[in-house]
Order: sequence, then structure tokens, then C-alpha cells
Amino acid sequence: MLKHPGRFIFSVALSAVLIFALVNAFSVNDEKRIKRALYAAILGIEKNDASRYSRVLSLRYKDDSGLGKAEVLALAEKAFRDFKPFKMELKRLIIKPQGDSAESEIAFRCLFRKEGDEKIYYDAGKVMASWRREEGGWKIVKMQYTGSTDMLFLPAVA
Repeated sequence: MLKHPGRFIFSVALSAVLIFALVNAFSVNDEKRIKRALYAAILGIEKNDASRYSRVLSLRYKDDSGLGKAEVLALAEKAFRDFKPFKMELKRLIIKPQGDSAESEIAFRCLFRKEGDEKIYYDAGKVMASWRREEGGWKIVKMQYTGSTDMLFLPAVA
């Protein structure tokens, strides 16, 4: 018979809670890791901080047009020169991890203001992204954008 059954029960319960917490802490799945990387990039776009949104692109990035990471970042910098992004809205996010690679579909709407202009513009589209698990985490190795090639004027915002 146990001298202190309350202590034993407490020890067993505490052990179960600690084991559950440890398993949960180390079981962050790949989909969550990709979401974190994507949300960090979106925050970088909203703050117009290239050092933040560039982290999501792999050094081995190459799209169907033959553009690498440096060229894509130069295009983004040029686009953001006149239009300052201030809000990204995710409309749909589908992530399908498979081992060390993943595919994602990102439907979005990005709202912009042109410097010196109070009008609000938006770009709605979809990005298909291919991801690879690399040393620094999940990175995009290829993207394909589908959407408008023109910024659209949003006459009023509710």
C-alpha cells in the first residue's frame, strides 16, 4: 500500500501532462511551418520590407520565365516603388506537403495606395507555389501568378 496515494496520483497526472506538452511542442507539422513562412512573407509585403519577404524564396528559385530570386525581388521592388502595399487578404490557402516538397495554392487580394493619391487600388489573383524543405526552413522554389496584369481602382472602401 502506498504511504501517500495523493502524491502518486499527482505524479502520474503531471507526467501525462508533461509528455503531452512535449509531444505537442515537437509535432508542428510541415503545413504549419509553410503557413508560418508564408505569413512572415505577407507581413513583409505589408510593411514593404524586402528583407522579410525575400526570406521565403529559395536561393535556387527559378520560375517558368527563367527568373531567379534576384530578378523576382527586383521586380517586386520596382512595383512597390509607386504602389505601397498596405494590406494583404488571403482568400484561400491550400497546402499539400509531400516529404521534402510541397505545393500550395494562394488566392489573395492585395490593397495598395499610390503615393500622393488617396485612391485605393487592388490586385486580386492566385499564386501556385512549389516549396522545398531547405536548411533554413521551407522555401519557395517556383511560383506561377494568375490574375490581372492591371491594378484595379477601388472606388470606395466600406
